[in-house]
Amino acid sequence: MATYKQIFGKAIKSLASDPSAEGLGQIWYNTVSNTYKTFLKPAAWSAGGNLTTSRDSMMASRQGPISANLAYGGVITGTIQTTAESYDGSSWTATTALPTARQLGGGAGTQTAALAFAGRIPPNTPTATTESWNGTAWTAADAMGTARYLVNASAGTQTAALAFGGNPGYLTATEEFDGTSWATSPGSMNIPRGDMGGTGLQTAALAFGGTWYPPGTFVTTYTESYDGSSWTSQGVLNTARRRTAGGGPSASAVAFGGLVPGPAATTSTETFDGSSWTAASAMGTGRYYLGGTGPTAADSMAIGGLTSGAATSHTNATEEYTQAEAVKTITTS
Repeated sequence: MATYKQIFGKAIKSLASDPSAEGLGQIWYNTVSNTYKTFLKPAAWSAGGNLTTSRDSMMASRQGPISANLAYGGVITGTIQTTAESYDGSSWTATTALPTARQLGGGAGTQTAALAFAGRIPPNTPTATTESWNGTAWTAADAMGTARYLVNASAGTQTAALAFGGNPGYLTATEEFDGTSWATSPGSMNIPRGDMGGTGLQTAALAFGGTWYPPGTFVTTYTESYDGSSWTSQGVLNTARRRTAGGGPSASAVAFGGLVPGPAATTSTETFDGSSWTAASAMGTGRYYLGGTGPTAADSMAIGGLTSGAATSHTNATEEYTQAEAVKTITTS
């Protein structure tokens, strides 16, 4: 059987105090506390570069990592936007505007292959319009079957996108995009909802929180997953929320921000392990109607949003959810 030294390349040391840095996975014995310890990387929020234009209700490239992302559309104090910005891991830069001004729409894809669909267009009308982005220009694509807004819970890539729920009417309808056209899935959501969060891929998506019937009455903790054909109930959120965002795959996701009953903007963050939610490191800025992206939970971003009930409380703040080394005591549990 291989020894720890053969596997890791270092022996387990005996130390009177914890070292400042030993590298991920290094184990040592603390002779004062009489415990074995190691370095792990718990995820936490940190400030990123600010948007060039403060706004809320924008769409984003769902599968874009922190180092290469795209945010587009949104609203500024009632004026719906065409603004698009790209992110390089430290700063945002204005890029080609959307052809159709929209807010509260769905986003999918990456920085160089994104999709914008549904949403609310001026003066306040739900739309089925879809536009694709190739890194340089936007192009009109096939319209959705059901015009809708409040579909921040979109998921997937440019050639395999997913739209679910939304308003008006608290929808259960699910639609799939194959890069050319939209088709209605035979699998409808279990509970009609709008204002929910979502993340994942077309064949492995997660929907959480939101508002459901009767209109505006209930803010829910309800969570369900999609396997490409049907929706299944999952463990509920610890904190009921709407107008929230998320990142990561369906079996290892993160939910952050939103409005909690009160209502109030929240900094609350929770991680999902495929069956249950666990409270995690809080965001620096409480916000709702924010953009959210992330191919993995620990490579996710919170973008813009509103910080209070005032329509003018836009923030340009970006926060990045990543991992940093930390000491962990090894136990038998």
